Amino acid sequence: MSLSRSSSYVSHLQNASPYHTPAMTSTFWDDRVWDVETTKLRTFSKISRNIVTGVCFLSSQPLFVQTSEDLRLRVWDSRAMQTAAVTEHCFVHLPLSCDVSPDENYFLITCNGFEGTGCEVMMWDRRAGKMLHSLEGHIEAVTSGCFLPSLQQSTFPAFAAATASKDGEVKVWDMNAGKEVESLSCGENLLSLAATRG
Repeated sequence: MSLSRSSSYVSHLQNASPYHTPAMTSTFWDDRVWDVETTKLRTFSKISRNIVTGVCFLSSQPLFVQTSEDLRLRVWDSRAMQTAAVTEHCFVHLPLSCDVSPDENYFLITCNGFEGTGCEVMMWDRRAGKMLHSLEGHIEAVTSGCFLPSLQQSTFPAFAAATASKDGEVKVWDMNAGKEVESLSCGENLLSLAATRG
């Protein structure tokens, strides 16, 4: 399958199950929503001079969360690319990635930084419209983060997230308590992280 290229390189690709439309996000200011079956562009949105840094779909609704260079958190309706909610200036430091909790009530956001300044992991409460936790522990940019699936045999907390950083550490956080519970040294310059069951 091939989707027509955007005018610049693609920085994010996110599957929107069960809606079968991945969002393709270009670093040159636009979000594009495609129909996988027809390979046609459904809709797109562009905010001039605002680089998109992260995107993640909600699995039960045609919505996705977006972080961007203007330090705002946006939730978009992917059917019409209309902003469902905008939170102005949520961040002090540039957000680098975002994820949605399994119950879709919380957003995980990771931030840029260096030498311990910035380098935050934040959890946003979607229902209350406010930040619940701002977690520190990484000493370089936190490049990626994801909520972990709840597993019966897991030694991790029931509501946990993992983050990767340019400091070479993968950290696991108890998101209820708002604290680090595990750290694993994995080398240098970690750029991405994914979690799976099993």
